[in-house]
Amino acid sequence: MKLAVILKAHNNSKALQLVALNKKTLRNNFTYLVDKFAHNGSQSNLNIEAWEYRKFDDQ
Repeated sequence: MKLAVILKAHNNSKALQLVALNKKTLRNNFTYLVDKFAHNGSQSNLNIEAWEYRKFDDQ
C-alpha cells in the first residue's frame, strides 16, 4: 500500500497536477511548480485548487 498526494494548481493560464509518493517528492515538485510559474512572472497568481491523499495498492 502506498500513499499518494494529488495536488492541483493553476495560475489562470496554466494548470498542473502533481502526484507525489512521499513528502520529499511533494516538496520538490511543489518547489518546482512555484519556480516554474515565478519564471513567467505569475507566482502571485498561483492558486491551489485541491489536494488529497489517495491510497493505492503497490503492484
